[in-house]
Amino acid sequence: MSNLHRITWIDNQIRNERYPNCRQIAQQFEISLRQASRDVEYLRYSLGAPVAYSAKHNGYYYQGEPFALPAQFIPEETRDTLGYLAFQYRNREGAQARRLAELFSRLAGEAPVSEDNDIDIIDSCANETAVFKALKQAQHSQTKVKLIYVNAGNHRSTRVFCPYKIFSSKATAYVVGYCELREDFRTFRLERVREVVPTGERFQVKPDFDSNAYTGDFKFDREPFHAVVEFQWPPLALPGLQTERIAQRTLKIEFQTSTELLGALLGVRGWFQIQSPSWLRRNLHQRLQAILTANQIFAEVGHHMADRERYNRSNNRKEEDILSKQILSDVNMGMTWTMYIGAVEGALRRAGWWSGETYQLMGMTGIGFHFIIHKTVCPSSVTVYDWPNEHFAALDRIGVHSQCSQVYRDPRLNTFRQVQAEAIERIKESIDKGVPVVAWAPTGLLEFGLIYGYDDEEQVLFVKDCDDNADPVKYSNFGISEVPIMFYQTFGGRVEVDPEKTFRDSLEFAVGEWNKEQHTSPDYESGKKGYEALLATLKRGDFNEFGLTYVLAVYADAKENLAKYLRYVEAESVELQGLAEACKKYAELAEKFQAASSLVPFKGPGVADVEQENIPQVIELLAQCLELETRAMQTIEQVLAK
Repeated sequence: MSNLHRITWIDNQIRNERYPNCRQIAQQFEISLRQASRDVEYLRYSLGAPVAYSAKHNGYYYQGEPFALPAQFIPEETRDTLGYLAFQYRNREGAQARRLAELFSRLAGEAPVSEDNDIDIIDSCANETAVFKALKQAQHSQTKVKLIYVNAGNHRSTRVFCPYKIFSSKATAYVVGYCELREDFRTFRLERVREVVPTGERFQVKPDFDSNAYTGDFKFDREPFHAVVEFQWPPLALPGLQTERIAQRTLKIEFQTSTELLGALLGVRGWFQIQSPSWLRRNLHQRLQAILTANQIFAEVGHHMADRERYNRSNNRKEEDILSKQILSDVNMGMTWTMYIGAVEGALRRAGWWSGETYQLMGMTGIGFHFIIHKTVCPSSVTVYDWPNEHFAALDRIGVHSQCSQVYRDPRLNTFRQVQAEAIERIKESIDKGVPVVAWAPTGLLEFGLIYGYDDEEQVLFVKDCDDNADPVKYSNFGISEVPIMFYQTFGGRVEVDPEKTFRDSLEFAVGEWNKEQHTSPDYESGKKGYEALLATLKRGDFNEFGLTYVLAVYADAKENLAKYLRYVEAESVELQGLAEACKKYAELAEKFQAASSLVPFKGPGVADVEQENIPQVIELLAQCLELETRAMQTIEQVLAK
């Protein structure tokens, strides 16, 4: 029923001296007490009615001068949008902004607001307005919500969230609060929230939350890149991109990824020349070459160019070759789903400190024996462990000396920029020595990757993940990601280690991981208990669909590599005799785990598309995997005990 009908009813009740209250209004129209209260607020603040409350009659009445309802008033949906606009303009500098905030607030039927919100103007849309409304209500009532969120990589996730504060930074609205999935404070952009569902469960704000740390000055997203591009016929606009004309035919363009910019540039009429940055020109050349090769077309410069002289000048233009730039060649990630090992392999091969196979690196470091599972198979499962200690120890097992640095980017830190600058210098020193650096999330992908070059003039690091053509990361963005941890690992050299010691150390680590009673992070389990957690969530049906497909794909690849590694140890080791049965079990395990993964295949970043009818078969296969790995580990323990 429309709020017009409700307002008319309330007005009629008051005029007949029946003193309606919120409970009576809610019962009359079968609405919530909160909605009834908002109707009274709208009557009072937006329509100017002299509404007052009578304690004697336990209801509302008109006091003072006579009042008449206007012929028209604003519907509820529009009021929500006006309330959001009031939120945006409140406490902006200048008298006009304050008057607009007051006007929008009155039109929305809100009571006057006195607290400081430090808000920037934000572009509004219908969904974002609805999200704002739902989060504001949950914040006010301290009620947990189920948040469906899509990150910058288009990965969709669901989490239980306690909204503490809504604010804005650089014209973008954010909500900060406690995320039960990550078990920490997290900040989300309202425009990426797809749905907010109240759970009805109350929350208390944690005592260590510092509301003052989350203001318009704090930076949550990576800073954008800027390109300078000259056009034959400059476009009036590039869809989705901010442009600034700096010369007659030249635009300065702000962009987040090369994919969005190059896609727009390739759609313009006439030629264009990327004047800066130089890495973007290289990306364009690589993309065009791939397109030409795929279509078996050979590039030929014809005489039809509208501006031949300009083309020749741009074609002959040499790349800057200055001392402040260093890009290592022949750097490639290892071919494995375990991205940390892929990055380590790429760094060590480039440095000349590794010539073995990927499966040997997976096994000898011990990293391949990780089997970490979140209670609902969050995709973070594969990377939640003690990075500094485990990564140092993993490389030590094969005789590689390394240094790990890790800093959690707490918004209250005062020296983050100094730490960041020091990290850049250490990374550059390693690259100058010809050794790439392993880092967490150097691209938008929340996984480990490689840093293989830098450019001081353009202030960027050149990086790789599973995408060989990943965009570089700006110096000022290093260590900033949706999982706010700055981690990097540099390598100093390799010493000889007795292979027998490496074999034994790696298998002892494997057994320890398998029998681990408690993981370092709550809601995560390792080894045998990891299987139990995985089977439990599959049976309950509350698993993260994307997480399931990704985690099974990662561990299926790991099991296959471990099967090869155990056969290698059995063949090469003199001291560790009796591994034949473990090799046999791991071969069966790898086959069955791959079969389970193929029933719920990984279909790409952010794609959550699981065929539910296959889950019973996945459960059956994983139960068999648990039995096989249990027996294999029992054999390994017996061999180690000899």
